[in-house]
Amino acid sequence: DMSRLLDAASLPVFGVDTRGRVTEWNQSIATLTGRSKHKALGEPFAETFLAESCRDPFARALDSALLGSAVGTATLMVGLLGQDGGQCKVRLSITTLCNAWGKVTGAM
Repeated sequence: DMSRLLDAASLPVFGVDTRGRVTEWNQSIATLTGRSKHKALGEPFAETFLAESCRDPFARALDSALLGSAVGTATLMVGLLGQDGGQCKVRLSITTLCNAWGKVTGAM
């Protein structure tokens, strides 16, 4: 299943729904942030895991992906917050997720 595949990935991977809440969280991002999948699921990604200065650029990129107006994958640098309050700079790639009928369901 997709969750096991994502969990085995060596790169940090997360998914959000159309409201920006975490729906997928692999082991690599759990290690990077110090937050388990159990604690991350359902949390608003930007408000919980991004430095304040990175939230607006992320929201614009996510909105574009969710509206289907992004072509391919949007990429941006953000400050990812760790559980200890520290942050590290990471490059996020955002792509639209759609269901079998083509309806946008979120982004990854």
